[in-house]
Amino acid sequence: MTRGVNSTALKAGSDATAFKIGVDATALVDLHSGAARRIIQLWSQVLERVHRDPLELNLEVAVLVRPSLAKRVAEQLPRARVIEITPARGPLDRWLRWGRTLRRVMRAEGLEFLFQDPRPLAWPEKTIPTVHDLRSLDKRFSSLPRRLYARIWAGRELRRCPAVISVSRHVAEELKRRYQLPAARVAIIRNGVKARAFEAARDLPRELASRLGDRPFLLAVGHREPRKNLPFAIRLLPLLKAAGLDFQLAIAGRKVPGYGEPEALVRKLGIEPDVLFLGDVPEDSLCALYQRARALVFPSLLEGFGIPLLEAMAASCPAFVLDRAPFDEIAPEGSRLPLDLDSWVKRLITLEKDPKARDELIAAGRIRAVCYDWDGPASLMVDLLAELKAETCS
Repeated sequence: MTRGVNSTALKAGSDATAFKIGVDATALVDLHSGAARRIIQLWSQVLERVHRDPLELNLEVAVLVRPSLAKRVAEQLPRARVIEITPARGPLDRWLRWGRTLRRVMRAEGLEFLFQDPRPLAWPEKTIPTVHDLRSLDKRFSSLPRRLYARIWAGRELRRCPAVISVSRHVAEELKRRYQLPAARVAIIRNGVKARAFEAARDLPRELASRLGDRPFLLAVGHREPRKNLPFAIRLLPLLKAAGLDFQLAIAGRKVPGYGEPEALVRKLGIEPDVLFLGDVPEDSLCALYQRARALVFPSLLEGFGIPLLEAMAASCPAFVLDRAPFDEIAPEGSRLPLDLDSWVKRLITLEKDPKARDELIAAGRIRAVCYDWDGPASLMVDLLAELKAETCS
């Protein structure tokens, strides 16, 4: 079942000559994830750009979302048409019904292409998938059936698409290597950050400020799932305390069903008062957390990009990640560390005892963050859309 939320407002100004595309956001269950922030911020910037210069590209965008998010997405993307659609209920439903449902919506709405995450694709010849990472190929984080799908079926679908979007150079190289995709078909449209939003001073909500109290804290951001490597961050606390640094750890991100290792480790170490599981945190509150944290600890084992890293740097929060791809594309050298607890402890101690070192890392991070605004990705997306429109008209 589908239903338009903004349809009345847009029909009044609808243009039969417009290039109409869809964005499938039905996989989103909230607007806190990196994928959700990318959809909102990237397409907001794209629509603002073509609105300022309609001669550049006469574009209409329909965003497909589950009913529970429709109103909020419509508020954040006022220049798009938001269509409510009930998402697939589990893998079997996705295989049997989902593709037909999306193709029906595309035909009814006159959509030339659908921008979608690859899970599976509704109509490969008319789908532009965005690949955030390749966790589905990693046996540490994916089941055997999912890995088989990713290796065999997904590869065949991706090779049929007119273009495939990658969020980083690292993911682009992996796509070309693992799926033999031609370089010309892989577009790197990176993630970004609203740097000014994270620079502006924010106050913590009273309830959150009360939970944190006056003790200094480290911040971890991301859903509680295995690849985020939160047990590593938790194990830092006793080591830091032994060195005289009495930190808390605030973890912003919802719990993923079936995974309870972080909570179990906290109980085992007996440090329940030192670890705060905050759940999902709205952007304003997240900005305030970055600004007050002594550092972001982000030891994720697998990322396609790493939006929390950019957000922390934009908010003048020292950030630490593993020294591996894709972080080598984004983080300054001083932010990248080996997968070794002692190295992280020593670096955090240095930052607390040496204000100059702290200031230098913050300055290096802010320089990087400024280079990653959404103007660049939006410009690349408009260029890609122009190419796709030219191909459909030829």
